[in-house]
Amino acid sequence: MTQFQPPPAPPAAMPGIPGQPVRWSAAAITGFVGSLLGCTLIGALIGIVFGIIGIMNTRGGRRRGMGLAIAALPISLASGFVGLIVAASMVVLVHGAALVEDVGRVITMGNTDVQQSTDILLNVAGDDLQESLTASRLQAWVEGIAEKQGSFVEMSPDQSRFARGTDPNGDPYFTVIGKFVNGEAAIKIVLDQNSSMMGIKVADIEVDGMSLRDPE
Repeated sequence: MTQFQPPPAPPAAMPGIPGQPVRWSAAAITGFVGSLLGCTLIGALIGIVFGIIGIMNTRGGRRRGMGLAIAALPISLASGFVGLIVAASMVVLVHGAALVEDVGRVITMGNTDVQQSTDILLNVAGDDLQESLTASRLQAWVEGIAEKQGSFVEMSPDQSRFARGTDPNGDPYFTVIGKFVNGEAAIKIVLDQNSSMMGIKVADIEVDGMSLRDPE
C-alpha cells in the first residue's frame, strides 16, 4: 500500500502579493516617535531623516505607515523650533548669570583691585564701553556707589524682582537687586545691541541711577 505523501509547502509570501499582510515601516515609526521628542533637537533630526526614509519605504503600498512618515516632518520642524528657542534661552540665562556675578565682583573689588576689575569689564564690554572705560573712571564710579550705598554685600536671591526691557537708545537691559550695607539698590545692566546668544556684551551698568558709561 502506497504511503500518503503531504503536498509540498507553498513558497514563502513575497512583499506586495495581494492577500498577504503588509508590514509596518520601521523607519516611519522611528521618524514619528523621534518627531514627538523634537524638543531635544536630536529627536527632531531623527524625525526628519527617518520620516523621509519612511516615505520612500511606504510608496506603492510596500509598507504601512505613510501617514506617520509624512506627519513626522512638520511635527519635527515645529518641535525642533521650540527646542531651539528653549536651548537659546538656557544659554542666555547661563551667560546672564555669569555676567551678574562679574558685575558683583567689579563693584566689590573696584576700590581694592582697580586693574583686575577693569580687566573683568573689558572682557564683557561692548565696543562703546570699551572705548570709554578707564581704570580711573571705574574707580570713581565704584567710589560714588560706596558713598551712597555703602559696601556691596551680594546680589538679591529673590528672582521675582528680576526685570527686563529696552532703554530709549534701543538697547535691551535687565535689572537685578543688589544688597549694600545701606540697603538695597537696583543694578541695571544694559546690553549692547551687537550681543548674541553666545556672547553677551555690556553697554552700560547703572547702580541706583549712577551710570558707568555716562558719569555725571
